[in-house]
Amino acid sequence: MHFITRTTTYLSLLLLSSLSFSLIQPTTAEGATPTLLQPGDGGSADQQLNTCLQIAKQGDVKRALELARQVKTMFGSQRLFTVSYMNTLLTIVDENDSDYDNIILNEIIHVVNEERLSKKYDGQLDPEISFYFMQALGRLSVATMEVNERVSAKIRIYEGQIASNLKANPGYPRNALEALALPMVSMAQGYAIRHNQTQAFASLGKAVDVGFGDFELILNDPLINRLENEGAIEELVGELKVRYQRAVTEWSRTVLAEFQPYQFNFDVADIEGGRLRNSDFGGKVIVLDMWATWCPPCRKGIPHYIELQKNYGSQGIAVFGVSMDNPQDPNSVLKTVSDFVAEQKFNYPCALGDQSFAQQVPGKLVLPTTIFIDQFSNVRYIARGFHDYAKIEAITRALASESQPVQAGMPSYSN
Repeated sequence: MHFITRTTTYLSLLLLSSLSFSLIQPTTAEGATPTLLQPGDGGSADQQLNTCLQIAKQGDVKRALELARQVKTMFGSQRLFTVSYMNTLLTIVDENDSDYDNIILNEIIHVVNEERLSKKYDGQLDPEISFYFMQALGRLSVATMEVNERVSAKIRIYEGQIASNLKANPGYPRNALEALALPMVSMAQGYAIRHNQTQAFASLGKAVDVGFGDFELILNDPLINRLENEGAIEELVGELKVRYQRAVTEWSRTVLAEFQPYQFNFDVADIEGGRLRNSDFGGKVIVLDMWATWCPPCRKGIPHYIELQKNYGSQGIAVFGVSMDNPQDPNSVLKTVSDFVAEQKFNYPCALGDQSFAQQVPGKLVLPTTIFIDQFSNVRYIARGFHDYAKIEAITRALASESQPVQAGMPSYSN
């Protein structure tokens, strides 16, 4: 991405109000000759935006932007169009080193200013479109960082404000609060850029309250460390760790209460040549980790399951790994998986997952995925993506403390 140059073409603008911000003065390249689109040409909005991406990949970024603006004119009133439009333009910037990068970023910021004034995506109304808009802001804050830190800070703070509103929005699912953590960390980074330690530390507290527990990131983040003042960050992290334990306990209660339990019976080949079935675990609480050797977050989480088995294996808990390296042909990855298991010194059994096993997990398969099965063979929670040890332990301990079965139903596709 090119830095802004101080010429009559690219001028840094002051923030005009608390609601508006801009990277550069909007300009239109001389000699622009847009190819006009007509309603119905090229299919749906997403299809036409994809055409813009293809044109940019071919090297004509100027024309891609012109066409994208026309698509916006035709489809801008559609419910999720703004998010698709922002992501399309951000992808063009990410994938192309062009003289139009700053113009494209300014176009996105113009859209953000409009939506901020309308408050349609601020998290208080439609939680779904607000969530996706917030995610696009996260991409934008990164894209603008090297161009104008002050603008990036403004975007990060707005991103976190939406996350805060979503947390309070009754329409936002309580079992997805964790997804708001990183936007709140981004807000803290925005305040750090402004050297506002009070607000930055408060934002980190909000992130911890919804499940953020990566304290190494806080300690090592270069933006947060701009606030360093005689050990203030280390002291904060100590306080946040205590706060985090309380938040995780509350989180585990929430997700278990909201998840619709269902029966889950498995029968898979283990890497030792035998079979593993849920009936083999004799009424234990099962923590089933679906992972793959090629998946970095999966590998990062393996030590947590080893630790869990070490700490709770004698207390009615059974950790169980299922490799999803190749569900279409599990036997083809037997050696790869076996070598990895030996190298990492697994202290729990591991099997090779196939397509029939994967189909028992509702929704799109994400790796890693942890399935918590209670002592009555009911799936009680599905944790998609990387979860730290504290969260895995909290769910496990909650299930281990139960003595009565819950009523199971059909798999829930919303969890």
